[in-house]
Amino acid sequence: MKKQIGVWLMCICLAACSSDITLFQKAKLAASKGNYAQALSLYTQLIKKNPQHAAALINRGLMWERVPVKTPAEKAKNLQYAEQDYLRSLDVNPNQSEAYNNLGALYLDRNQAAEAVEYLTQAVALNPSYFRALMNRAVAYTKQGRFAQALMDYNQAAQLRPNDPVLLLNRALTYMDMGKYEQADNDLTHAIVMQPNHARLYVERARVLTKMGYPADAYDDLTMAISLKPGCSSMNSRK
Repeated sequence: MKKQIGVWLMCICLAACSSDITLFQKAKLAASKGNYAQALSLYTQLIKKNPQHAAALINRGLMWERVPVKTPAEKAKNLQYAEQDYLRSLDVNPNQSEAYNNLGALYLDRNQAAEAVEYLTQAVALNPSYFRALMNRAVAYTKQGRFAQALMDYNQAAQLRPNDPVLLLNRALTYMDMGKYEQADNDLTHAIVMQPNHARLYVERARVLTKMGYPADAYDDLTMAISLKPGCSSMNSRK
């Protein structure tokens, strides 16, 4: 009789696990299609069933950040919900580099550079090859005026992805803040080779060329930027 009860309980556990996996996969699929509101709802269902599902908490946090909003107040509220989910996921499992990175990126969005550095350092400690965490921490260091530390992180990230246009753009912006315009020009030119249809790269290089005393070349870059589609203007890979 005891063996039969054990088998019955095992079947219940397997069914519950299967249900969780199905919900999780459905939510991931919805998110991959840009259906963030649907994904948010599915992750919420899963978390109600299993409040200790760390991965679902992390992913729901991302959905809170990505779901469309109409007002800045609504956006701020969603960021609070995302922050709560990331922190809850770390309560469940404190060894998740992704949760630390996402918190750090969230604090960057709030211009809380000190908090961003704190959490991103945890992410890098857990995973020294975490490209996005290194990038995010470099941006946070730059906001603090800690340029040497920022360049160390950018250079470490560049060992992982030397031709990444987002890295090259952000490192160029740091060089610009430092007044190192030749290095900024080199990074932006490299980025343009990698992604020649990105308007933002031409705009930033035009700024550098103006600082270097090449107004005609800057004008050419601005003309190119204007000719590109507006959809090419966003560049973000923090999470």
